[in-house]
Amino acid sequence: MKLKIIVAIMIIASFFSFVGCGETPIQNGDCVVKFETFGGDAYEDVTVKKGELLEEPMIPTNGSKYFQGWYKDDKFSQKWNFEKDVVKGNMTIYACFVARYNVDYYYAGERQMRKKVTEGGFATAPDYITASLKVKNWYKNEELIEKYDFATPVTSDISLYADVEVITSWIFPRDVKLGSGWRIEADTTTRKGTVSEIEDGMLVEFDNPSAWDTYLRSPDLSIPEMEQYSKIVITYKNLSSESNLKFGFFRTTDKAWDGKIENFRILKTNMKETDSYETAVIDISKTSMLKNNWEGVLYILRFEVKKTDGDVNEQPEGTRFILGSVALIKD
Repeated sequence: MKLKIIVAIMIIASFFSFVGCGETPIQNGDCVVKFETFGGDAYEDVTVKKGELLEEPMIPTNGSKYFQGWYKDDKFSQKWNFEKDVVKGNMTIYACFVARYNVDYYYAGERQMRKKVTEGGFATAPDYITASLKVKNWYKNEELIEKYDFATPVTSDISLYADVEVITSWIFPRDVKLGSGWRIEADTTTRKGTVSEIEDGMLVEFDNPSAWDTYLRSPDLSIPEMEQYSKIVITYKNLSSESNLKFGFFRTTDKAWDGKIENFRILKTNMKETDSYETAVIDISKTSMLKNNWEGVLYILRFEVKKTDGDVNEQPEGTRFILGSVALIKD
């Protein structure tokens, strides 16, 4: 008799194990999934067939906290994988939120950038403010007295202050990708060019010649006390067939070409066709716009060939040159 009772219990248990899931037997193999967001967005329970994938819900919000994912337990020890994990029973998945803090980076009294860091994470140390301002150290105070330790976990908003070294010389190809990089820009998408790192410099090629709207652009620059520099010295190889190409720099107040004559200054130098490096010197000592704490970019463009009939063929087809270096020089 006892044996029959035991067998009957086992059969019943097996039946419910087959039709149910989790701890609570549910008919037709349906499982209820709950979402715990700990005070964040509320979600309705969903019903999922046992053995099927759970559809990933929309990302929840919880104030200013950062959502890190859905987890299988409230200790956040294992993430739920919506592409692989299948529902095996009634269950709850848990939204993990962490606080995020602002890390503000300052130079010369102005905030240069802001980065978000999750609680317990670590701030990063940018190497440059701009391509001409290399950071020597980051400090906790504006007086640059106490250095910041980047091995310290972030637990609140922080402000960091840069002590910088002014860079006024760029040697290629070492500095091709320095800062935001030297690159080709064009005012129309049909006119392009390339900048390539080669063994002894930076090769610049314009694909489709045009008068003014294709140019080589420097990274953003910041030069304190710009008036103390008197020259721009360039080493180059002109690979174009024309021997009287011109080389021009100009600066705009808003770091973008806008065609307003008062916003830029063109400085020219002849570029000879050459198989070896030549040096070109541009006198900027009398250029009133290059002074004070100068911020802007350098544009290199306006390659012009004067024909015998007096017309100007600007950026002739096949314009190619190599930059070896660009440097600001004091007296």
